[in-house]
Amino acid sequence: MKENIKRYMELPYEKIITKLPQSSGGGYIAEVPLLGALSTYAWGETETEALAALKEIMESNFETWISEGITIPEPAQPGDLNI
Repeated sequence: MKENIKRYMELPYEKIITKLPQSSGGGYIAEVPLLGALSTYAWGETETEALAALKEIMESNFETWISEGITIPEPAQPGDLNI
């Protein structure tokens, strides 16, 4: 299973980082839209903290999804056909 998790972690998933206004508590939200914004997102006081937390959440989600037999969406790779 660890090999599968590593493979998914190496895929080029798009990550979006959003700076939150101070009125919302400040900090940053990092998310992976392809994996579901409600299930794969993290908060941090800095972009670096948010991305580090996101990495941990992704690994945990991949482990859970693999063990439960859930299909994990993969980002398009260069050369993939978009028909």
